[in-house]
Amino acid sequence: MDNQINEQMGRLRMLAAQNKNGRLETGIPRVAMVQGAIPEHELATVYEPMINLILQGSKSMTVGEQTFDYDPATYFVMSLELPAVGVIRSDAAGEPYMAVALTLVPSILAELIADLPPGCAQNRGNAFSVAAVTPELLDVWTRMLGLMVRPDDIAALAPVYEREILYRVLQGRMAPCCVQSRRPTAPWRAWRRPSHGYGAISICRCALRNWPAMRR
Repeated sequence: MDNQINEQMGRLRMLAAQNKNGRLETGIPRVAMVQGAIPEHELATVYEPMINLILQGSKSMTVGEQTFDYDPATYFVMSLELPAVGVIRSDAAGEPYMAVALTLVPSILAELIADLPPGCAQNRGNAFSVAAVTPELLDVWTRMLGLMVRPDDIAALAPVYEREILYRVLQGRMAPCCVQSRRPTAPWRAWRRPSHGYGAISICRCALRNWPAMRR
């Protein structure tokens, strides 16, 4: 990572450092943070459509026959509800895994795409992919997480920052992936996530075996 991105990642980690181990709802609509060890059964489940940015450590996501690895130099987009298996790791210095995620809402994404110039972000791609972060994307994420210490600004500014995050993603190679979020609900949405235990793993593995056929 270059110096600018390193500095931006440092600011994001400082903002997220107040989080305790586990998942934290930030108070910002659709924005959540995760830090530290996560039980295995919570990493093998049906994931919501999301943009997931790693701040510290690394993560692997297996969807169907494909495994994606990403770290603080990359971010992950999952544009449909998909069964997947995740593995998280601390960084080389032993510092805990830390990430922030934005849940995708099809109506918000569709409204933004409709405002783009004709021909932009119209092609469909895979429902999941990994891409490199950019200074522009990290900048808006910094402003978004900064709202945690300015809660009175959330109502006015969070929707603006959410739209900018989506816009920055749509500007890059992840645009075809995000376009998938306008599609109908994934076939397995009717399956209910197990509330606890390892039942989620068997559900994921069953669906993953069928994923190549179900996506067509």
